[in-house]
Amino acid sequence: MADKYIIHNATYNGDGTTSDEAGSNGGVGAWNDLWSLLEGSAPSTLPGGQGSIDAGDIIYIRALDASSSALAETYTSAQNFGSTSATVSAPVYWVLDDGTEWSGVTGDLTITISTNVSPVFRSYNEFFGATGQRNWKLIANALSSGYIQISDGTHLRDWYIEQISSGNGGRLFLTGKECVIEDSAMKWYQSAGVGALQITGHVKLINFDLELTNTSPTSTQCFALYPSGNGTSLEWIGGKIHGDGATDGMYLTTIGANINPGLIHLHNVYFPTLMRLAYGTAYNSPKIIVDSADSLLGCGYVDESCQMDSRDDGNYPYLNATLPLTSGTNFSYKFWPSGNASVGRSQLPIASLWTQSAASKTITLEFLIENSLTTPTNGNTWMMVTYIDDTTGERVFEDTRVLGGSTALSTGSDSWSSTTYAELEFNPYKLTHTTSGNIKQNTVVDILFVTTIRTGTYQKVLFIDPDPVFS
Repeated sequence: MADKYIIHNATYNGDGTTSDEAGSNGGVGAWNDLWSLLEGSAPSTLPGGQGSIDAGDIIYIRALDASSSALAETYTSAQNFGSTSATVSAPVYWVLDDGTEWSGVTGDLTITISTNVSPVFRSYNEFFGATGQRNWKLIANALSSGYIQISDGTHLRDWYIEQISSGNGGRLFLTGKECVIEDSAMKWYQSAGVGALQITGHVKLINFDLELTNTSPTSTQCFALYPSGNGTSLEWIGGKIHGDGATDGMYLTTIGANINPGLIHLHNVYFPTLMRLAYGTAYNSPKIIVDSADSLLGCGYVDESCQMDSRDDGNYPYLNATLPLTSGTNFSYKFWPSGNASVGRSQLPIASLWTQSAASKTITLEFLIENSLTTPTNGNTWMMVTYIDDTTGERVFEDTRVLGGSTALSTGSDSWSSTTYAELEFNPYKLTHTTSGNIKQNTVVDILFVTTIRTGTYQKVLFIDPDPVFS
């Protein structure tokens, strides 16, 4: 484990141990063949070279070559990048210098893939651009079926990736146990096929920006994210999805029918409200949790039965609920019960904190439903209430469901901000339940909205007020 140095195109190929140019081949000084080393060649196998790349090494790359020219290489065949010496406990670090090791020397490192091939970044190698500059660049604008593979334990930081594809390729393929991309950006144009990011392992994106540029993809199955492996997980913290292609018709992700994916979680990742959360429905769909997608407190959720969100920038009808902001902004949940035939019902959990004296209370939950959908009845739409009984201290479960019931629910409040959304009309309804016991003070009351109503049309939804009234 040591610091090593590369000055590309220096006159002599040294032993890699110092940041100065070597005075002779094999002498003390930097290596001079960046691309061969980056492709995995051992230094001692190169003309005049000495030394080795070992597990745990930090390899500093001068940001301009010895003649102050930019670092750039074009590949026309498949290529692996990174050292084979790297291990899970001792990665090999490749650092594009920011002018620290070589004072004042800055620049970009650009890898261009000019043909339809699939470059692979080897496991447990970590590649760092200059902090905040995103100046390690990968340009792959000729892919139709190829892809860029990021393997187990690979870490990219301060990168810029650009991909254009006319076919089913052109994606960033994140595979393996732990892939991490930090403070990086990707620009993606694709006319058909799978997503910009195909995920088959456990992936972390941190402060990652994804620009979508195609405004008219030829396939409805064109996604920002494409989970395609069993147990797939993604944690994306900070960043945004933007560009002309981030609009109606572009889905955040797809739901695959032949895999058993895990959790996809986006925290404080902004994307336009016109983008839909997921394409399709399947019994084994991934669980998708989104919070702060509107740069405030809006959240979203997808499972095999439904899609819902509470975006502040969606201009949704609202009733009572307000965000915990000084502005007191109102909000509601847009709820799309989109589940397939394998799933019998959709549900939305709501929690309320009861802080007043113990008492039996009538709980009223209000919602809107698009007026062409099935009329909600006491048999197809109900709420479950769980609370702590003040007398016994035990949890009590009660619900409003009537098996086989066909009585329409009561008409709801006429105080909604609007009963029109996306040029569709909505009708107000409400669910009510009086607790059989007294609710214990300073305890949480769990309310679960449940419906078996289904709709295959994205705009034909329900709006649920998540601030039930206790009276």
